[in-house]
Amino acid sequence: MNLTFSVEGLLLPVTVDLQDKLEQIANQHDLPTPSTTALTFNFRDTSYSAEDGGWHPVEIRIEQENGQWSFSYITDFSYVGYPQGEIANVFYTNNGSI
Repeated sequence: MNLTFSVEGLLLPVTVDLQDKLEQIANQHDLPTPSTTALTFNFRDTSYSAEDGGWHPVEIRIEQENGQWSFSYITDFSYVGYPQGEIANVFYTNNGSI
């Protein structure tokens, strides 16, 4: 199923490549279904650690309304002195908050 994104007016630009990748991942998991109203994607690099650093884990949530998918938030997690991940940056794209 195709994901049609609404990206106009976002404070954070979202590339077509990212939109295409999210659609590809969703389709690999037979998503969305007709009743799906939101999807949350979690991206993690298994080599990332508090000691060695690396690519931060990222979570992206998209929500569907009237056939259009919009970005709700993009969260960047990092280790900040403790072994559990902490939120480094959150971009709420649906209300313009950073």
